[in-house]
Amino acid sequence: MRNVVDESFRHGQNFKIGSFCVIEADVEVGDNVSISNYVMLQKGTKIGNDVHIGPYFRSGGRDVIGNNVTIKIRSTSSPDVMIGDGAFLGPHSLLLHDTRQGVHTPCGLEEDAYIGGGATVMPGVLVGKGATVGVGAVATHDVPDGKTVVGIPASDHLTAIARRRLNL
Repeated sequence: MRNVVDESFRHGQNFKIGSFCVIEADVEVGDNVSISNYVMLQKGTKIGNDVHIGPYFRSGGRDVIGNNVTIKIRSTSSPDVMIGDGAFLGPHSLLLHDTRQGVHTPCGLEEDAYIGGGATVMPGVLVGKGATVGVGAVATHDVPDGKTVVGIPASDHLTAIARRRLNL
């Protein structure tokens, strides 16, 4: 059960941590947070209350993770990612950023966003409130509030199919 935890790390009540975790400098964690085995929280990451982080998650550093968030096994976020309250990241999901030519473009998830297993949110993409990125999809453009997108690249084409079936 060996963990590497920076002395500046702060956490709230009812904090649980698994084995073989790395927590870097200036990481803050709220109340009722559960961190599974093999998790890496890089410098400056802030985590709200009532959050569950599954095994092998890696934060990119300076991430902000809201309250009531669930992150499943082997998900990864890039630096400066914002994950809103109530968001869900399925297993093997990726939240990416880009720093080409000095331009920093993190992605983000608003409240109650849902990212399916194996899905990727590309740099600069914002997944809106209550929006869903389907399993294995690659979100290359912003996803409006409440919309569901699927495929590579992700689009809401299933809505069009449903309309045809309903003769709308």
